[in-house]
Amino acid sequence: MNVPAEKQTNGLNWPTVVLIIASGGGNWLATQHSGAELGAEQQQAIRQIRELHGTVDDFEGRQKQELDRMNELLRNQATMLQNQQAMLTELKKP
Repeated sequence: MNVPAEKQTNGLNWPTVVLIIASGGGNWLATQHSGAELGAEQQQAIRQIRELHGTVDDFEGRQKQELDRMNELLRNQATMLQNQQAMLTELKKP
């Protein structure tokens, strides 16, 4: 069977076309899988950042409470010193 040269150059080589489509499809699927994996890693990182922010916020709240307690303690000590000074002043009077 003689096939004219013109027919051979104009026709598609279907096995090659199928191979190209399969290869491209495989690459596309690998890229999609990699993107999904990256998305999961990003979600985990965002979750960890939110958890860290929550921990820092809790720590800041506890520090503010402790600062309020220390301020109250200092006010009480200042009042106590004023009372002691008043008592010593009264004791020194002749």
